[in-house]
Amino acid sequence: MLVFSCVYSCIESPKFMCHLNNCNTSKSTIMISMFPRAVSIVCMLSKLTVMYNDLSATIKYENNIKMYEMYHPRLDADKANFRIFVIVMASLCTIIVLPVNVLRIYLLYGQFRDGSMVLFFSIMYIQTASVCITELQFIAHCFGLYQKYRSINDDMAVLKSRTIVTNRYPAVLNPGKYNSIGDSSGFNDDFCQEIKECQLVNSIESLKMRHRFVSDSASDLNDTYNLQWGLSLFILLVMMLFDIYEVMITEFNMIEMNWILYVWLLQYSFRFCMIVLIIHVTTKQALKSKILITDISNRYLDKNTKEEIQLFLNQMCSSAIEFTACDFFTLNNHLITSVC
Repeated sequence: MLVFSCVYSCIESPKFMCHLNNCNTSKSTIMISMFPRAVSIVCMLSKLTVMYNDLSATIKYENNIKMYEMYHPRLDADKANFRIFVIVMASLCTIIVLPVNVLRIYLLYGQFRDGSMVLFFSIMYIQTASVCITELQFIAHCFGLYQKYRSINDDMAVLKSRTIVTNRYPAVLNPGKYNSIGDSSGFNDDFCQEIKECQLVNSIESLKMRHRFVSDSASDLNDTYNLQWGLSLFILLVMMLFDIYEVMITEFNMIEMNWILYVWLLQYSFRFCMIVLIIHVTTKQALKSKILITDISNRYLDKNTKEEIQLFLNQMCSSAIEFTACDFFTLNNHLITSVC
């Protein structure tokens, strides 16, 4: 149904947009109708992409998450924080997006008393809301990956601290084989040391497996949403420009339209920053893992542990975490400064 509404909006946009803003030339007709058509095309491509990816990358993403949770089940605190984050993001989007669009429809009906025009703009705003919901779905998934990377890094930080303490106070933590003259009570210290080394290797192997599943999930998430990121960021910039243009040529009360324009710009800026920043913090957590495991490797560990750490580093280097929009550019915080 939503896809058919997108086709309807593309066909009917010149009629209603020219009724709203007097079109004097064919060029002005194309320019004015470009905004709702862009929204419709982005919404349609977004939904078609989701329908296609549900059969491939999304399934792989969910399987990798399940495998991760077999090694490390989610804590109740993480589940609560995830729910709070999703509720806050959804509430902010609703507060910023819904009231201004309802007000716009109310003003249109008050001026034109045309039900078909109200229907057209209502469909356009529903399409915008659909794109926004898709963005929220991605942000929720990305925040879940952020939590998992942070959990891995917290465990690595604990492992690093223990390694530092062991190297700093070896005489206290690993006393000699003979505690005093003629005392052979320390005969099993070598055996105890082997147990500790084995436990360390197992801990690093567990962290390696968890990191691999999260990295594979991030890659699957990128495959699922990279087209939609590019379309969302593109349409946000396009809507920002066309809303400014529409306010300049529309014969509404300027005080009301200026207020609406400011809220629209806030909406677009919020959605843009929300996507870019959640990707940035998730990527930073993924890169932090490499720094931590490198620090652990430099702590004079035994040969077996060194080999396991080297395998971990090779895995990280072969599966670098990077979120891209249609493989054209990488999404990070520098994108915000570039746009500004």
